[in-house]
Amino acid sequence: MAIARIQPLPEFELDRELKPWKERRAEGKKLRRTAPRESHAEWKPQNNRPDPLKLIAKSNKGRQEHLVPLRMGRMAASPFAFLRGSACVMAADLSATPISGVPVIIDGDAHLNNFGMYGTPLREVVFDLNDFDEAIIGPWEWDLKRLVASVNVAGRANGLNRRRRDAAVKRCVEGYRSNIDRLQGMGVLDVWYLHYYPGQTNPLTKMTPKIEAVFAETVEKAMHTDNRALLPKVAERTARGRWKFKEDPPVLTPAHESKGKIIDALKRYATSLSPERRFMLSRYNVVAAARRVVGVGSVGTRAYLVLLLGNGDNDLCFSRSRKR
Repeated sequence: MAIARIQPLPEFELDRELKPWKERRAEGKKLRRTAPRESHAEWKPQNNRPDPLKLIAKSNKGRQEHLVPLRMGRMAASPFAFLRGSACVMAADLSATPISGVPVIIDGDAHLNNFGMYGTPLREVVFDLNDFDEAIIGPWEWDLKRLVASVNVAGRANGLNRRRRDAAVKRCVEGYRSNIDRLQGMGVLDVWYLHYYPGQTNPLTKMTPKIEAVFAETVEKAMHTDNRALLPKVAERTARGRWKFKEDPPVLTPAHESKGKIIDALKRYATSLSPERRFMLSRYNVVAAARRVVGVGSVGTRAYLVLLLGNGDNDLCFSRSRKR
């Protein structure tokens, strides 16, 4: 039975011979001999399991110390909040579980709350996965197990009984499996450009009328979530009419002394952009910067919100950055 070992990406090369997907599928089925599906049915703590509280305390190292109590408070709010903030604990537990031996780029924190409606650079709304702080090369099983665990915990928090939670978990796995079957024979570029645009493309799985109504409401909200909607929540004008961030400690606090370093970081970031996007960013200037506390697991990391001014006093844009 294979145990997880993080593997590096293979060297980039274009002269190697690739096997057709049907052959790779057959090889994948053979891997079930070493890690049969039944081996994933139950989880038991390993004999030398690390203390979860010690793991969380270790994960607090390097964070802003005055925000650590806030992080602990947010994690203690509910079982689902604890799950969100304790990716390191689940990673330690999963590291001793069986795997098939197929390494992929995993999100590392693929819980239910990291899926949602997001804006694209083309100003369209797409349903996708968010938050890649824990992304790494690892076993595909880890992402799936964290996802279905979050479905069960969220279902319990919403009052679903065991039978309904069981059905929700199975539906989640069914959706994962059916889409893997759909994607495996598609062309590389077809998969690369495949996105789910609610209301424009076919859904990733069958939806009941009730689910469709929830999606429609969520899409409508996402369509109206932009810079203009965020502005009055986090910024205001000074007596001289200039823009500044509101003070809402500890969630939002001005970062006057760090403004220069933040601008330097944005300049370095700009060098990684394509020429046309770098030119677009050059049309803005930084007006204000603030520290912002976000999420649950990210509380205590150095997260910043930057306010930029473009073509006129009302042409505003926000930039968010985060650093451990």
